[in-house]
Amino acid sequence: MRKAAAGLLSVVVLTLSAATACSESEPQFAELQGWERVEVWGHQDVVEYDRVAVSTGPTGLSWFTRARGSTDTLAYWTSTDALSASQIEVAMPQDPVVIPVAVATDAREGWVAVAVGREVAHGENTAVLAWLSGPQAPRPQRLAPPEEGMGVPARIEAARVGGVNLVTGVADGRVVAWRNAAPDIAADTGTAGGSGPGTAARAAPGEWSAQALELEGGEDLVTTDLASDGQRFVMAGVDREGGAHLWASSDGREWQRLEGDLPADAGSATLLGPLEPGEMLVSWLGARTPRNDDVPRSGPEATVQRISGDRVTSEGVVEARPDDGWPDLSLTGAAVSPEGRTVVVGAAWRSANAITPMVWLRDGDEWEPSSQPELASRLDYEMRAVAAVGDDRLVGLVTPTPRGIDVEVWGWSQKDD
Repeated sequence: MRKAAAGLLSVVVLTLSAATACSESEPQFAELQGWERVEVWGHQDVVEYDRVAVSTGPTGLSWFTRARGSTDTLAYWTSTDALSASQIEVAMPQDPVVIPVAVATDAREGWVAVAVGREVAHGENTAVLAWLSGPQAPRPQRLAPPEEGMGVPARIEAARVGGVNLVTGVADGRVVAWRNAAPDIAADTGTAGGSGPGTAARAAPGEWSAQALELEGGEDLVTTDLASDGQRFVMAGVDREGGAHLWASSDGREWQRLEGDLPADAGSATLLGPLEPGEMLVSWLGARTPRNDDVPRSGPEATVQRISGDRVTSEGVVEARPDDGWPDLSLTGAAVSPEGRTVVVGAAWRSANAITPMVWLRDGDEWEPSSQPELASRLDYEMRAVAAVGDDRLVGLVTPTPRGIDVEVWGWSQKDD
């Protein structure tokens, strides 16, 4: 196992005070300014391919990365109060390289964590590995493809709804789904339900089943994203021509296509939120280059839409600011602030090698970016997720990009009257 120079995994909690509002001192911009550090946790000896998978849940932030003080063990981390964090170490597989890629929680307080296995650090994915919460130390389960000869997806997502775990990815232009339901939940398998016939491997309750979905309108997909809105699974996809697609499912088996004025020239899709149970945002990143099999991480703008039940409505366009030195952006998370305003987070891309965390606030028909100097000086970091905690705070999780496992938890506090 190749090791890089000793790194530091530091979980840094910061609090945003509304009393130090932004230079545009109007109250509607309070969430954009005033960050300060509160707490730090440490971790040393990281390897060069380490990553951090992140998630928001009903109780705060979660992430999946190395265990504290260890280079050989992964752990599921959670922070419910933004002032402390706990970890659950997981048993490790025998794969030469294991890279965390996804984690998800739900209101039942269970979780699923996913990693990919590789023969070499910079090679192709050769295995999908999943860990589930339970009374005993979580052990890895190897998720086999539903069809012989089917490849391992390059990108993996995970979500969890009411005790049902779902892991998905695109292989050979098709969506592959692995489903696991708690023993007290029916685990019917066999078809893709309302999306047309699919292929599935039989599984007893509590075990994983694999299925190649046949989603309505979802032919020749290049990339997908999967998330929970607190009540159901939502999937967003982009095909090879840049067409955008949305589907929803209550159980991970039967999928309904969501209709709306979706972009025809998307580069990639990211589901943001949930904002509240049954409601979330989706970001369609505009591609700067012609469509191909590459999935862009950043672009000059992102079209944002709200998904509420079967309705898909416009939330405007978040634009980069070339005149301010960042011609590209990426969006990664969204939440409703204690003031009742919609906040999205991500990064301002000054270049491919100069990325800084960013917070945007919806103000009428526009999205206002933060001008906080402390954000702009946090070079090569991206805010990956944001969640409302309690009645008066937002917390966000920041990690290095494109690599590294330093983790920072940031917070915003509502101004006292």
